Amino acid sequence: MTDFLLHGFGSSAALFRKEWEPFAPLLAPGAVFLDGFEAEALTGHRRWFPFSGVESRLAAMLAESADRVEAAIAGHLRTCPDGDGPIRLFGHSQGGMLALDLACRGSLPIAAVHSFAAYLPAGGPPRRGTARHDTIVHLHSSEGDQYIRRGQVRRTVERLRDAGISDVRDRVAARLPHAFSAAWVEGAAFAEASQ
Repeated sequence: MTDFLLHGFGSSAALFRKEWEPFAPLLAPGAVFLDGFEAEALTGHRRWFPFSGVESRLAAMLAESADRVEAAIAGHLRTCPDGDGPIRLFGHSQGGMLALDLACRGSLPIAAVHSFAAYLPAGGPPRRGTARHDTIVHLHSSEGDQYIRRGQVRRTVERLRDAGISDVRDRVAARLPHAFSAAWVEGAAFAEASQ
């Protein structure tokens, strides 16, 4: 098992690794923290793709970035003794969006996804039955998230199921802000959403 962790907008692989230090026992040995491909122009913070308020544009940028992340993960797997999988993806915000997109593609040996404060934007390519049917997706969201609304998450659950992922676990915390923190990982803060 190899774990890949994808940070959110404004973070970095180094910062995300530090945030995960208390939870290192939850990760497979040798977990890989990937770094966003772009530096935000004003601050230099890392990101995977620029933001857009237009869902179809956001979906296109997500798909383009997911192509690059998929290639990076596949390249890493070719160098591992356990390179044919399975893998787990952990992503926050933009990193969570990427993890969800990759799960829908079904081309990587993804056993599980833990996506925190993320959703799949509307307007992306329809994916019906393309995902691996044995992938489990844990979709962690919060009623207190100022950026990701529960309606977006509910639509993401539908899109994941349309792609062929039957085991989608929609987990909702009452009052977590969008920013990544230990509370996002601590499972006790979540309850299964009623569908």
